[in-house]
Amino acid sequence: MLRIFALVVGGLAIAVVVALGAMLAFGTSKPAPPLASVSDPFKSVDFRDLPAVETIPAHHGTPIAFRVWRENPPMSDPALVVIAIHGSSGSSSSLHPLAKALSAQGIAVYAPDIRGHGRTGVRGDIDFAGQLDDDLADFVAAVAARHPNAKLVLLGFSAGGGYALHAAVSPVGKSFARAMLLSPMLGPRVPTYRQTQAWAAPYIPRIIALALLNRVTFTPSTTSRLWLLPSIRNAPISSPTAIPGC
Repeated sequence: MLRIFALVVGGLAIAVVVALGAMLAFGTSKPAPPLASVSDPFKSVDFRDLPAVETIPAHHGTPIAFRVWRENPPMSDPALVVIAIHGSSGSSSSLHPLAKALSAQGIAVYAPDIRGHGRTGVRGDIDFAGQLDDDLADFVAAVAARHPNAKLVLLGFSAGGGYALHAAVSPVGKSFARAMLLSPMLGPRVPTYRQTQAWAAPYIPRIIALALLNRVTFTPSTTSRLWLLPSIRNAPISSPTAIPGC
C-alpha cells in the first residue's frame, strides 16, 4: 500500500513539474501589432545631438545607464534639475525632444534607462521585486550629489508617469520638490485610458507558473537562483529599438 502511495505521489509530482515546465516554455501569446501612433512621431526627431550614455553604480544589479541634457555651454549650476522617467519599452533617448527644450531654458535633465530598458540590465527583466525603487533611490542620490543646491523635480511620461506617481508617495519621493505626470498610464480603469489598440500581450500561463514557483522555497542544494522569465511581450514599436543610442 505504501509503495502504491509513493508511486502516486511521485507521479503527481512529475506531472506538476512537466505542467509547469510546459507553461513556462509554451505559455506565450501572439505579439501585439506595431503602434504607429507611438513610433511615427520619432521619425521626424533629429537625434544627431543626442547626449552620450553615462552610468552610475547600483547597489543591486548592473550599473544604471542615463543621459544628461544641459545648456550648451553650461553657464552655472542649475537651480532646477529634472529627473525624467521614460515610457514602457522606451529608453532615455525617447525623451530627447522634451529634455532638449528644457535644457535650453537652463534646466538640467537627467533621464535614466529604467532597468530592463535601454542599456540598463537585461531587456524586459529585473532581478527582484522592488529593484526599480532601489535603482531610483541610487540615481536620485547620485544626481543630488552633483547638484546639492538644486531643487529636484520628478517627471514621468506614459508608463513612466504611473511609476513617477508611485515613486512620489514612496520614501524617495521626499527628495523632490514636485512631481509632473505627462500623459500618465495609470491603469486600464481610469478616465484617461482609451483602449484603441493592444500594445502588449500577456503570457498568462507563464505568469501563473511563475506566481506558483515564486511561492516555493528553494535551498542552495536545489537551485542557486530562480530567474524571472519575461512574461509580457511588448509590441515591436520602433521608438525603443530604432532610435540611435538605444
